[in-house]
Amino acid sequence: MKNKKIWVALGLGLMMLIGLSSAHAVMFRMLGGKELSQAADSSGSMAFKGKVTKIEQKQEGQAITFHIQDALRGKINNGEVLTLEFPNPKYNNNLRLSMGIPPPQNLSVGAETVLFVTTNVAGKTFLIGGDQGQYYISNEGGKQTVYNRLGNANFFSEKEMAQPLMQKVVQGMRERNSGSIPYNDFKKLLNQ
Repeated sequence: MKNKKIWVALGLGLMMLIGLSSAHAVMFRMLGGKELSQAADSSGSMAFKGKVTKIEQKQEGQAITFHIQDALRGKINNGEVLTLEFPNPKYNNNLRLSMGIPPPQNLSVGAETVLFVTTNVAGKTFLIGGDQGQYYISNEGGKQTVYNRLGNANFFSEKEMAQPLMQKVVQGMRERNSGSIPYNDFKKLLNQ
C-alpha cells in the first residue's frame, strides 16, 4: 500500500509539472467500454448520444446545448435538451495554471456526438477520461459508427478483446477497413 501511495504522489507531481507547461497534456489511464460505463453510472455523471443545438463561448469556457437522442447512462432522458458548461484550462502568458480538461473538441451546431461526462460540485462538466469520453459519429455504408481521437484504442485492452462481441466488432472493422465501431455494437459493448 505504501508503494501505491508513492506512485500516486509521483503521478500527481508529474501531472502538476505537465499542467504548468504549455503542452496541454493530462495523463489518463485507458478506460475500456465497461469502465467508461461504470464511471458514467456514478453520481453526477452520464453518457449520451446527442446533437449540438447551441455553443456559447464564455470567459470561463463553453456552454454547449445538446438535444439528447440516446440516453446511455445516468439521470437523463431521450428527447431532453441539456446544457453543459465545460471550463477551459486557465492560462497566464501561455503557462497553464490549472489541470483543467479541455472541453469537447471539433463540435459545431448540428454535429452529433457521444459523450461520457461528469459534473463537479460547482456545476462544471468534464469529459470522463479526457479524449476517451468523446466519440464522433460518422456514417459508413448507411450505418452510424463511432470513433474517438484515440482511434478507439481504449476499447482494445486484453480484457476487452476476450469478449466474443469485441472479436466480432474487430472482424467487422477489418472487413470494412475502418477503425470506427458500429454504433449499435458500441452500445452493446458498453452493456457487457
